[in-house]
Amino acid sequence: HLMSISGLHITLLAWMSLQLVGWMWRQTARLPRPWTLAVPAPTLAAWVALLAAAAYAVIAGWGVPAQRTLLMLAVVLLLRQRGLRADWRDGMALALIAVLLWDPWAVRQAGFWLSFVAVGLLFVAGERRHPETATLAPAGVEPAAAQGVLQRGWHTLRSASHTQWVATIALMPLTLLFFQQIAMLSPLANALAIPVVTLAVAPLAVGGLLLPAPLDGWLWQLAAWLQQGLDIALRQMAVWPLAQWHAAAPDPLTLALAMLGALTLALPWTWRLRAPGLLLLLPLTSNPGTAPAPGGMELWFADVGQGMAVIVRTARHTLLYDTGPQQAPGVDAGNRVLLPLLHSLGVRHLDRVVVSHDDSDHSGGATAIARTHPEAALLTSIPAEAAARFGFAARQTCLAGQHWNWDGVDFRVISPLPGAPPRNDNASSCVLHVRARGGSALLTGDVDQAQERTLHAADALPYADVLLVPHHGSKTSSSEALLDTVMPRAAVVQAGYRNAHGHPHPLVVERYAARGIALWRTDLQGALRWRDTAPDTVQGWRAATPHYWSPQPQTSEDSP
Repeated sequence: HLMSISGLHITLLAWMSLQLVGWMWRQTARLPRPWTLAVPAPTLAAWVALLAAAAYAVIAGWGVPAQRTLLMLAVVLLLRQRGLRADWRDGMALALIAVLLWDPWAVRQAGFWLSFVAVGLLFVAGERRHPETATLAPAGVEPAAAQGVLQRGWHTLRSASHTQWVATIALMPLTLLFFQQIAMLSPLANALAIPVVTLAVAPLAVGGLLLPAPLDGWLWQLAAWLQQGLDIALRQMAVWPLAQWHAAAPDPLTLALAMLGALTLALPWTWRLRAPGLLLLLPLTSNPGTAPAPGGMELWFADVGQGMAVIVRTARHTLLYDTGPQQAPGVDAGNRVLLPLLHSLGVRHLDRVVVSHDDSDHSGGATAIARTHPEAALLTSIPAEAAARFGFAARQTCLAGQHWNWDGVDFRVISPLPGAPPRNDNASSCVLHVRARGGSALLTGDVDQAQERTLHAADALPYADVLLVPHHGSKTSSSEALLDTVMPRAAVVQAGYRNAHGHPHPLVVERYAARGIALWRTDLQGALRWRDTAPDTVQGWRAATPHYWSPQPQTSEDSP
């Protein structure tokens, strides 16, 4: 909210406009025919402040927080012009109704809930805040003299601390629901960032819009210097231990209890009555997510676009097979898809990362994964020198015959074969077979038909209930030898929507259909989940969470 336009900036601009226009208009009282006789200064200042806030909100993109702030400002200013007192509940209710009339789908945005809930809780909490009446004057100073400085300063500090406490603790349920993380250092970071941005960066940036050259450039340069210094300080805080705390998204019951606890903490009651609210928040901290039972496993085929990334979970271990593509420096599937997905599943420790081969659509997110989970061991066919760029602490070369067992689930590498130099990067893909108590999976990377036939000739292709379609379904993969030997019940294509390569190829789709293999596609059905407890069933994310305007979602029974 400091770095993006929010209610804080809009309210600040409105207040500055109100004060400036009111002062300037009152100066016309010295003229022979004062303009204030035609339009009172408070009335003109209020309208100009409202117009300035509206223009700022539109320039900022007209998001839900901006809409809510502008509408509440309008209620307050217009009611005061009519000599009426504006209660915050009336302002909130009118703003809520207006936002939903303007955009009914706003209820599907995290910003809608965070904005209205945060402001509502802060108003509720603020109702019980009263200025201190105790004397804080030092020896030799009259209490009345100290009242104006010390007591106001002490009250301001307490009020700011209380606001941070409410914003951090009371919004914890929604923060975990939407982002599966909480910034534990946010009160400390805000204590530094809010004064710098609110009192310096934002006013300088607005001043740069209003002043002509070269004054605008000077103000923007000064704002940039302050912002860069603040960014350096915040980046240092971000690497401190426990800077962020991650947990799985809460279930409906846990969320309801936590929201009740947050409201209890914010209500204007005594501490003895509010303390039980902390107990209602405790289930949030002990929500590890739902893991498979010992001997079982589940696979998540992430929707990473044109790339591969599969999360394999057992009772107490997690493996990531490939890390998806990289679109630009710092923009990759690791940051944008895989880390949020791991957080939502409650995965705090990643045991192993398999990067099948050195193509950017398979290794693009590896650096981001290593930065967040340096404890993970890397298993890859990529040479050590090239793999060092990812930043994993431990690396092992992927070769057929390697195997391990986690919680009763067997993992076995079946390719590349030792002593057989691969023809290209695709042929060197690390192929992994995972077998649990109720079913098995074969993760194939980008192996082509020649490599598939080599594995078939070596009698290295195992049966699997679910198959990760090789090379995104290209026509150079998914040979008859592979399909007739593995005999999967279901197959998953990880490909981008309307990708330039035409994956999956129509001939490959026909090959699977001719054998009665259900073919699932992340480009059409989103992220996919498979569990060994139901080896015939694949769950699509879009089918599990459909929009009301979407067509009837497919099930595993009528899958393509």
